[in-house]
Amino acid sequence: MKGEITFENNKEKIRFKTAFTCECPECGLNTEYSVKHDSYYCPDCNIWAESKCEDPECRYCKDRPEKPL
Repeated sequence: MKGEITFENNKEKIRFKTAFTCECPECGLNTEYSVKHDSYYCPDCNIWAESKCEDPECRYCKDRPEKPL
């Protein structure tokens, strides 16, 4: 994943990385985004580029299929 956003307040800088683009972990090509599952996937490899979150009640992850397509 690529991209970085920096926020500043009076005392500190807060940095975190954000996903502007995401590459497939298998083939390295750009992925597509699933709004329904809030996750990137590779249509060529038919795999998710991101793992599920740890919240068992997450509305995006709990019903996410093993394969995106």
